[in-house]
Amino acid sequence: MLSILLAASVLASDWPAFRGPTGQGETDADPPVEWSATQNVVWRTELPGRGHSSPVLAADAAWVTAAQEDGSAMRLLAVDLPSGRLRHEVELFSPADVRRIHAGNTYASPTPVTDGRRVFAHFGRYGTAAVEAATGEVLWRNDTLKVVHDGGPGSSPVLAGGVLFLTLDGADESYVCGLHPNTGAVLWKTPRSAPMRANTITHRAFSTPLVLRRGGAEFVVSPGPDQIHCYDPKTGQSLWHVRYTGFSTVPCPAADESRLYFCTGFFDPELWAVSLDGLLDGTPRGDVTGSHVAWRFSGPVSDTPSPTLSESHVWIVSDKGVLTCVDKETGERTTARRVRDNVDASPLLTAGGRLYVCGKSGATTVWDVTDPASPEKLATNRLDGDVHASPAVVGDDLLIRTQSALYRIGRR
Repeated sequence: MLSILLAASVLASDWPAFRGPTGQGETDADPPVEWSATQNVVWRTELPGRGHSSPVLAADAAWVTAAQEDGSAMRLLAVDLPSGRLRHEVELFSPADVRRIHAGNTYASPTPVTDGRRVFAHFGRYGTAAVEAATGEVLWRNDTLKVVHDGGPGSSPVLAGGVLFLTLDGADESYVCGLHPNTGAVLWKTPRSAPMRANTITHRAFSTPLVLRRGGAEFVVSPGPDQIHCYDPKTGQSLWHVRYTGFSTVPCPAADESRLYFCTGFFDPELWAVSLDGLLDGTPRGDVTGSHVAWRFSGPVSDTPSPTLSESHVWIVSDKGVLTCVDKETGERTTARRVRDNVDASPLLTAGGRLYVCGKSGATTVWDVTDPASPEKLATNRLDGDVHASPAVVGDDLLIRTQSALYRIGRR
């Protein structure tokens, strides 16, 4: 199901941002069900450096970010889609002040975003840059936006309202900002309104926003520490927010025509549903926690992977590998299955009802979820190397990034 609310100015076969055209990990494609490190592999390309960013598509290439393990160099890579050849390796930043990150993170974890002509790469406090997709030429750089990530960068940029929307939820300060996509100049900067915690290390967040559309207008929904906000991307004004208790929030929200679904944060996460009734008309409403929260689900909720929506259910995968199906209307659990792997990547759902879950060990399980009460595991497919990045789609093929390589998986 491709929600009519979601901002997707490109065809469903394109993949311009984290989790695809709608930002929700859904596709009309028909990818393979089975593969291995040799079976159904169109090509495999070694990637220099490390990174957890997911591929995006522009100029017939797959683009990812990568960095030296010590953060001394941060790059944007382009892999030719037909051949798998490494087409561009563009060094964007070589910071002198590199701060230690969490052992499970990298200096190149945010996924790029593209408008088809330009690719925008974001490395948190170390800088943001734009590259021309056709040539690999650097168009601009901006390294003026500083926060103390205390764990490393994680939030991916999005394009909305003609603005490059960035999220910087640090331990010292927490804000969102809009850059001019042509120049990288800061157009506005909006501090988060949630009070800073006394223990600032628990005030961080790493989530990627979701872009929603209603009546020709675009809105950005962005989870942060202790609150989720809806912003006007043109001005940075916070239109409304919902309060919760949660920090180090990673999962991207999901939405359908009537509700928004999001995970609250680390250690004791919950899945919340918020009614969108009356909230997407551009009118500032402030705190809507008491009036618009439809339900809260406690259980094996994700700390890292983002929720995915089918017609009547929300699918979540916990970091420890529990696949849970929650009824959209009631917030009650319909069923749960064990993936038997730890999971960082967000799942991918096809229109045909197949759910792809990439485990950290390199094993992707494929599930038939057409019957929410009885999901069936169809295959377990292993690649060499750990997987932290979420899969992307090109045509009916999958792009899966491991710790060291990018794979194109297709029927051969």
